[in-house]
Amino acid sequence: MTAVRQAGGGCSSVIETPRGSLRARKVIFATNAYTSGICSLYRDTVVPYKGTACHITSPNGPVSPHLSHTYNISYPIGPGHTDYLNPRPDGGIVVGGAKWRFENERSLWYQNYDDSVLLPGAKDHFDGLMQRYFKGWEHSNAQVDHIWTGIQGATPDSQPHVGEVIGREGQHYVLAGFNGGGNALIFTCARGVAKMVLHDTDYESTGLPMMFKTTKERLEEKMATS
Repeated sequence: MTAVRQAGGGCSSVIETPRGSLRARKVIFATNAYTSGICSLYRDTVVPYKGTACHITSPNGPVSPHLSHTYNISYPIGPGHTDYLNPRPDGGIVVGGAKWRFENERSLWYQNYDDSVLLPGAKDHFDGLMQRYFKGWEHSNAQVDHIWTGIQGATPDSQPHVGEVIGREGQHYVLAGFNGGGNALIFTCARGVAKMVLHDTDYESTGLPMMFKTTKERLEEKMATS
């Protein structure tokens, strides 16, 4: 999808794609950080920003003690020096964060859609991380075997925008701006939007938190530009 525009008569939308155009009576923008690129109403309201994560594995196999929970790690080197860690059933570890390594170079990650370029300094931080901070991993030879960036969607109030797009009620819907916490929210929010679409009902009937509802007032609150 490259663009969405109102069709003649206003009863449907034309969706432009590299393979041609098609019409739809209802459109759901389930596009998170990319929403403003096809729905300009959300410019500076759902803002893309890059994060980084890696997968760490041990060539010696699963390490004891095996980590069994998801963690936030706060390092004693200063405020804001925080990672998140998710152990995998195979003994591997997924770690994300290292933001303090690149956050001062704002153009590299803020309002940046390019997930093909790694953020500087992140891999250096992740290399040897398990050996440095976790007892029992000192001789694991754990190493980063894959590292990547991902594009997340930030909003001024840190809450997603869910519901009918203002000015296109009953035709356009949005499900975006999850501020890096989408896995915990998207499935329930999507179920609510599906109910609205299928039954022509309003946001209030979904049972979703009112703080998630996309409104004119929330759209007027823009992300800081610096």
